[in-house]
This record gives sequence, structure tokens and C-alpha cells, in this order.
Amino acid sequence: MWDKNEKKAYELYTAGGYDLICYSIEEGKLKCDKWVFCESCEAESPIYKNDCLCCGTPYKESEEK
Repeated sequence: MWDKNEKKAYELYTAGGYDLICYSIEEGKLKCDKWVFCESCEAESPIYKNDCLCCGTPYKESEEK
């Protein structure tokens, strides 16, 4: 089940993609735990509750470089 932050991230991503997610985090409208390289996004992406906020792919600690 998604929390409010995850639901908002989905809405923002479908409306404006990766850039809108990044902007919303910078503006304090979304929370993230850390930024790491996401293989699915092929970019440095925000991770929240061990999932990428952009694509939803689960993050595994072993992926961190």
C-alpha cells in the first residue's frame, strides 16, 4: 500500500516525469531517503522506503556504488 508521499510522487511523475520529481524534492513537496543510481531509470534517482520514486523499482543496497 502506498503512503501519501508515494501517491504524490506517482501523480507528479505521470504529469511531468523525472524532472518534476526532482524539482518537488528540492522544493520540499516530496520526501526521499537518499539518491542513488537506478538501473531502470539509468540516472541518479530519489529512493524512498527502498523504492525509486520515479519508476517504482525496488532498491537493493548491493546496487549502491
